[in-house]
Amino acid sequence: MKRAFAVEFARGISSERLIAAWLVQQGKCVFPVYASGIADTFRGPRILTPAGELIAPDLFVSDQDGGFFAGCKAKDRFSWFAKTRHWQTGIDQRAFYDYANVQARFGYPVYIFFLHQFSDPSADDIRRGADPQCPTGLYFASLTHLVEACDHTLPDQYGTVMWYWNVDDLDQLATLQEFMTGVQQSYVE
Repeated sequence: MKRAFAVEFARGISSERLIAAWLVQQGKCVFPVYASGIADTFRGPRILTPAGELIAPDLFVSDQDGGFFAGCKAKDRFSWFAKTRHWQTGIDQRAFYDYANVQARFGYPVYIFFLHQFSDPSADDIRRGADPQCPTGLYFASLTHLVEACDHTLPDQYGTVMWYWNVDDLDQLATLQEFMTGVQQSYVE
């Protein structure tokens, strides 16, 4: 299980860099909030407080209009929630609560970005009657909106409580093709 986590961690870092490159291409300044030298290996960024550690959003983003924190989530594909017949995505409850704490402490809004890369549904989703194609691309929403739009919470196979949202409750910033084109242009220039 440790190796699988290491692979997922590396994929997350890679996606954070891709999302950061895309944001720069959109005219934003990006400060990666990577933990280095303080935290253990294979842990995302943390904010150290007198009350303990908080999971930090991955990036701080700014432009002439101000700044915000961005949590970056790399996903293979949306999941099909058969009960409501919607494509959904989610994050774990601890990260969600810590992001809310960061937003309250620092006064900057937190946005969560979801990069969904594969359009083919999983075999389990097909068995549950999923549509034949998953949405793909870069999606986002403010933490404030996500509190109101949460469809449900549910423990995953490891017992971690997850928060889930319908794809329709997120704003699509770019199709997967637009996103990849923007990232390539950012690296070329």
